[in-house]
Amino acid sequence: MILRTMPLLLILVFVAPFQGATKTADFGFAEAGERYSIDPLLIEAISWVESHHNPTAINQNRSGSVDRGHMQINSRYWRDNKWVWWGSLETDPAYCTMVGAWILAQEIERWGDTWAGVEAYNTGKSVAAHLDRGDERRAIIAEEYRKKVQARFQKLTHKRRTTWASN
Repeated sequence: MILRTMPLLLILVFVAPFQGATKTADFGFAEAGERYSIDPLLIEAISWVESHHNPTAINQNRSGSVDRGHMQINSRYWRDNKWVWWGSLETDPAYCTMVGAWILAQEIERWGDTWAGVEAYNTGKSVAAHLDRGDERRAIIAEEYRKKVQARFQKLTHKRRTTWASN
């Protein structure tokens, strides 16, 4: 009996977890980074913090807006920019990456600093701007988000340096 169920067990243990998984190489981090002059590992770090690279992630916000795709693109970008194809955010990870990188590039330019741009990617404003408006709660959220992205970014850059050193 055990010998007959062993192949099924092996399939369930070793193959099933990878069904439907998408390789991050398919997400187009390098292409988006090149297009918007942003380190691709920073874009990848944001994807990880936002959704753990889940291309079909959907999040309903308290405000009524919706975040979609692995970069968690907020519905306000779809409403404000008719070129953002809402359905493609979940079905095309590379497209979602490109839209996320475009938003990040705008925020970096708007706030004049990469990390302030990362804060604004998540909360719409930098920590300093939230504090200027007296919104300490949103400033804390933005700062915590930036710290998560920084930690993931450092992990990825360490991995990149280690890989280069071993080649």
